[in-house]
Amino acid sequence: RAPTRAPTARAPTRAPTARAPTRAPTTPAPTWVDQIIRVGSGPCHLSPNRTCVTSPNWPGHYSPNQNCNIEILKAGNLTAVEFDTEFCCDHLVVNGTAYSGNTGPVGVPVSSSSTVSWNPDGGVQRSGWNLCLEVPDDPPEATTRPTGRPTTFAPSAPLT
Repeated sequence: RAPTRAPTARAPTRAPTARAPTRAPTTPAPTWVDQIIRVGSGPCHLSPNRTCVTSPNWPGHYSPNQNCNIEILKAGNLTAVEFDTEFCCDHLVVNGTAYSGNTGPVGVPVSSSSTVSWNPDGGVQRSGWNLCLEVPDDPPEATTRPTGRPTTFAPSAPLT
């Protein structure tokens, strides 16, 4: 007869542990390739959707002498959604045209190499501006469908 083994002790069973909740995947921030407008220098702010830019501290008052250069990366139309600057001395320049006071650019065409500059002085500060670039939808790609056979024209009447 074979020797009998003593029963081995089993490890106590543990209650199931709760798993840490999984996080939803985060969408990475768009790279510069995805942007249509970018702050080249200065404290102006780009919107999260990368289509608008604001003066420093907007909608609060901008600080004196806070210059910005903004680069347009895709052709479109630039519009000031909000615009309030010191009329005499704080200028937003688009395509060589200076805007100030309560009159900002509206539907101004810009190219993909345009720059916009913000040049406030050290005097009076106001709420500033919020500029948005509207880019027309890209045209659909032309598609061709080869038929596999040459196209022939058969006139219905003889040519004379």
